[in-house]
Amino acid sequence: MSQTRVVIKPDNTIDDPAPLACAPGDAITFVVENRHRDDQNVWIDPDRIVHKHDGRKKNPLAHGKKSVRVAAGRIETIQQQVKDKGEFEPGVVTRFKYTIEWDDGKGGQTREKDPDLEVTAPPN
Repeated sequence: MSQTRVVIKPDNTIDDPAPLACAPGDAITFVVENRHRDDQNVWIDPDRIVHKHDGRKKNPLAHGKKSVRVAAGRIETIQQQVKDKGEFEPGVVTRFKYTIEWDDGKGGQTREKDPDLEVTAPPN
Protein backbone atom coordinates (compact mmCIF):
# COMPACT_ATOMS: atom_id res chain seq x y z
CA MET A 1 0.00 0.00 0.00
CA SER A 2 1.23 3.48 -0.90
CA GLN A 3 0.29 6.60 0.99
CA THR A 4 0.89 10.31 1.14
CA ARG A 5 0.08 12.87 3.81
CA VAL A 6 -2.07 15.94 3.12
CA VAL A 7 -1.80 18.58 5.87
CA ILE A 8 -4.22 21.50 6.01
CA LYS A 9 -2.17 24.12 7.85
CA PRO A 10 -3.50 26.71 10.34
CA ASP A 11 -3.51 29.34 7.54
CA ASN A 12 -5.79 27.02 5.47
CA THR A 13 -3.15 26.13 2.89
CA ILE A 14 -1.64 22.81 1.86
CA ASP A 15 2.00 22.32 0.91
CA ASP A 16 2.62 19.92 -1.97
CA PRO A 17 2.30 16.39 -0.59
CA ALA A 18 5.13 13.99 -1.38
CA PRO A 19 4.62 12.41 -4.82
CA LEU A 20 2.53 9.27 -4.55
CA ALA A 21 4.25 6.32 -6.28
CA CYS A 22 2.48 3.01 -6.73
CA ALA A 23 2.02 0.00 -8.99
CA PRO A 24 -1.10 -1.19 -10.83
CA GLY A 25 -3.61 -2.79 -8.48
CA ASP A 26 -2.12 -1.10 -5.40
CA ALA A 27 -4.26 0.34 -2.64
CA ILE A 28 -3.39 3.98 -2.02
CA THR A 29 -4.20 6.12 0.99
CA PHE A 30 -4.35 9.87 1.37
CA VAL A 31 -3.83 10.65 5.07
CA VAL A 32 -5.55 14.01 5.69
CA GLU A 33 -4.56 16.01 8.78
CA ASN A 34 -6.53 19.14 9.60
CA ARG A 35 -4.51 21.67 11.63
CA HIS A 36 -6.97 24.47 10.77
CA ARG A 37 -9.43 25.73 13.42
CA ASP A 38 -12.46 24.82 11.25
CA ASP A 39 -13.65 21.40 10.12
CA GLN A 40 -12.81 20.81 6.44
CA ASN A 41 -14.38 18.89 3.55
CA VAL A 42 -11.63 17.31 1.45
CA TRP A 43 -12.13 15.52 -1.83
CA ILE A 44 -10.05 13.97 -4.59
CA ASP A 45 -12.16 13.46 -7.70
CA PRO A 46 -10.70 10.70 -9.91
CA ASP A 47 -12.50 12.22 -12.91
CA ARG A 48 -10.28 15.34 -12.64
CA ILE A 49 -6.99 13.41 -12.83
CA VAL A 50 -4.90 14.29 -15.89
CA HIS A 51 -2.01 12.56 -17.65
CA LYS A 52 1.10 14.75 -17.21
CA HIS A 53 2.45 13.91 -20.68
CA ASP A 54 -0.47 15.24 -22.71
CA GLY A 55 -2.74 16.98 -20.18
CA ARG A 56 -5.77 14.84 -21.07
CA LYS A 57 -8.10 13.54 -18.39
CA LYS A 58 -7.32 9.92 -17.54
CA ASN A 59 -8.49 8.21 -14.39
CA PRO A 60 -5.96 5.57 -13.22
CA LEU A 61 -8.07 4.66 -10.18
CA ALA A 62 -10.45 1.70 -10.11
CA HIS A 63 -12.58 2.65 -7.12
CA GLY A 64 -12.55 4.05 -3.64
CA LYS A 65 -13.74 6.88 -1.46
CA LYS A 66 -13.60 10.36 -3.03
CA SER A 67 -14.08 12.61 -0.02
CA VAL A 68 -13.91 12.95 3.74
CA ARG A 69 -14.91 15.49 6.37
CA VAL A 70 -12.02 16.17 8.74
CA ALA A 71 -12.75 17.77 12.10
CA ALA A 72 -10.39 20.47 13.35
CA GLY A 73 -7.30 18.87 14.89
CA ARG A 74 -8.15 15.40 13.54
CA ILE A 75 -6.81 12.95 10.94
CA GLU A 76 -8.92 10.97 8.43
CA THR A 77 -8.13 8.95 5.31
CA ILE A 78 -9.28 8.69 1.71
CA GLN A 79 -8.59 5.25 0.27
CA GLN A 80 -8.51 4.39 -3.42
CA GLN A 81 -7.27 1.54 -5.58
CA VAL A 82 -5.22 1.81 -8.79
CA LYS A 83 -6.53 0.01 -11.87
CA ASP A 84 -4.95 -3.30 -12.87
CA LYS A 85 -1.77 -3.58 -14.95
CA GLY A 86 -3.70 -4.08 -18.22
CA GLU A 87 -4.55 -0.38 -18.07
CA PHE A 88 -0.88 0.74 -18.23
CA GLU A 89 2.01 0.34 -20.65
CA PRO A 90 4.34 -2.44 -19.39
CA GLY A 91 7.58 -1.26 -17.79
CA VAL A 92 6.71 2.43 -18.10
CA VAL A 93 6.23 5.01 -15.33
CA THR A 94 3.00 6.89 -16.07
CA ARG A 95 2.74 10.28 -14.40
CA PHE A 96 -0.54 11.96 -13.45
CA LYS A 97 -1.68 15.11 -11.67
CA TYR A 98 -4.59 14.79 -9.26
CA THR A 99 -6.49 17.62 -7.60
CA ILE A 100 -7.08 17.98 -3.88
CA GLU A 101 -10.01 20.28 -3.13
CA TRP A 102 -11.00 21.49 0.32
CA ASP A 103 -13.35 23.94 2.01
CA ASP A 104 -14.99 24.50 5.38
CA GLY A 105 -18.51 23.67 4.15
CA LYS A 106 -19.75 27.12 5.21
CA GLY A 107 -19.88 28.66 1.74
CA GLY A 108 -16.30 29.90 1.81
CA GLN A 109 -13.72 29.60 -0.94
CA THR A 110 -12.94 26.14 -2.29
CA ARG A 111 -9.18 25.73 -2.51
CA GLU A 112 -7.17 23.43 -4.79
CA LYS A 113 -3.74 21.80 -4.95
CA ASP A 114 -2.41 19.65 -7.83
CA PRO A 115 0.24 17.13 -6.68
CA ASP A 116 1.70 14.15 -8.59
CA LEU A 117 0.74 10.47 -8.83
CA GLU A 118 3.14 7.99 -10.50
CA VAL A 119 2.15 4.47 -11.57
CA THR A 120 4.95 2.08 -12.50
CA ALA A 121 3.69 -0.88 -14.50
CA PRO A 122 5.73 -4.09 -14.15
CA PRO A 123 7.22 -5.68 -17.28
CA ASN A 124 5.02 -8.21 -19.09
